[in-house]
Amino acid sequence: MDAEQYVDGLIQAERGGMIERAKWISDHRPQFSAGMAIFGGQEALIAFEDAQLCYIHGIFSGAIVLGQSFIEQSVCGLAYSSGEFAENDRPGYHDAVDFLEENDILAPDDVEGVALNELHQLRNPIVHYRNPIDETTFSARKMEHIRENPETKAPTTYEMLKEDAEMVLKTCFSVSRTFGVGDGWKKYNQ
Repeated sequence: MDAEQYVDGLIQAERGGMIERAKWISDHRPQFSAGMAIFGGQEALIAFEDAQLCYIHGIFSGAIVLGQSFIEQSVCGLAYSSGEFAENDRPGYHDAVDFLEENDILAPDDVEGVALNELHQLRNPIVHYRNPIDETTFSARKMEHIRENPETKAPTTYEMLKEDAEMVLKTCFSVSRTFGVGDGWKKYNQ
């Protein structure tokens, strides 16, 4: 295999989809000013940028996992920065979500996309083994679609992954609008 030809072929085959997905990102991503801070630090910013790049390249599972990583780091970072947690007792994600809600900072469903306390339903089937008939797997979701809409064609796994990635990215963008994010995306827009 010639690596250069292989990569050129991939780019050519995916070019139209990549452009379409980059436009989707551009239409949904908030605009930030230089020097903004981010809860969760540099690692959260890396996850934020890489989730978008995964989506553009059609790697939807990567966008889902990295998007949730960004959200988790941001939510935990905001909760931890409140000073309510001991230095060596950083909150876990669900504790941080509960803390933000209990203190009227952010309710789980105050974000666009997926409620903060439901994100795991999109990520877990990708990163954790599930029984094939578990309701969160792609197979079970297809079957549910067929049961509910027998007259329509069930979505493909690709379509479901893309839709899930878009929901997670909408949540990322909503969280970034709420909490703030750095300006690292600009390096890809120059």
